Amino acid sequence: MTCSGAYGFYRRHHGDQHVPISKGEVTYIGRFACHVYQDLTPPGPSDSWVRVRCARGRKAFRLEYAV
Repeated sequence: MTCSGAYGFYRRHHGDQHVPISKGEVTYIGRFACHVYQDLTPPGPSDSWVRVRCARGRKAFRLEYAV
């Protein structure tokens, strides 16, 4: 699976309805393990906004999303 293939898988199967994750946690997009490296969520009751780095072997990509 390529990076673009993993991102396409994410958009088809999760879209913006995934479970929010916080800094340091791990989730999976396809076969890529994704680690949250920055949590940009403002304080107070608001939407989550995080940046993740997804890697599998020598392939990797970064993704920024909000929920």
